[in-house]
Amino acid sequence: LVLFSIGCDAPRDKRFVPRKDTTFYTSPSPFGGFNTGSVENSQGTTGSGSGSGSGDSSTPVTPPESVGVGNIPADVGHCSWSTNGTTGYQFNHAHLGDYSFCRSTQSETTVYIQVKQSFASPPLCIIPTTNFSGSSTYIGEPRCLYPTNNTTIYKIILYKNRYNYTSFPLTGVMIMKDQIQQYGGPYNNQYLLTPDAYMHCIDMLSQSTEYCAEFQKHPNFIYQPIN
Repeated sequence: LVLFSIGCDAPRDKRFVPRKDTTFYTSPSPFGGFNTGSVENSQGTTGSGSGSGSGDSSTPVTPPESVGVGNIPADVGHCSWSTNGTTGYQFNHAHLGDYSFCRSTQSETTVYIQVKQSFASPPLCIIPTTNFSGSSTYIGEPRCLYPTNNTTIYKIILYKNRYNYTSFPLTGVMIMKDQIQQYGGPYNNQYLLTPDAYMHCIDMLSQSTEYCAEFQKHPNFIYQPIN
């Protein structure tokens, strides 16, 4: 079992400049609240379809740094991981297949992910979120990686750097490929990268719920609650 620590490349991160909005949106969110989510146990029913977008950002991701071989980190030893690339994964979703995801017991913003269906493109992005009165919103920029090995546990340090949201607790993440998808309705049939479309729908909630309604029609994302 190989453990890596990864970070997003600067160009990808810089595409998400935290907006100086002051309103915490409490309108009903399509992405889950305290007791809901789109993740299914790997023994249960697979989630929604993965959409029909094609292409990706073609943005290079910083090569992962090896921090250990053959050991599951103690801070996520309570979670289920695969040691053979076939069995042992904790969750299943149509967008990603079998995977494991776990937060460190030592740090609120340190999470780990392992993916059975490894891929070299497009990058996989994780966006930190928080819940408030049953709604969810993002609290920081995406962190992205290439999950190219299905027996590797990837360590990700999430950022809580959205303006006016840095003090909110991390209670979940959105997981999605950095992949191009055509969005209709208020997006005017534009081809957008999925993380961009998601963050824009949240930014627009104070004015309209139509963006998030359109985003949800293309379920190429996972809402992952964090205990």
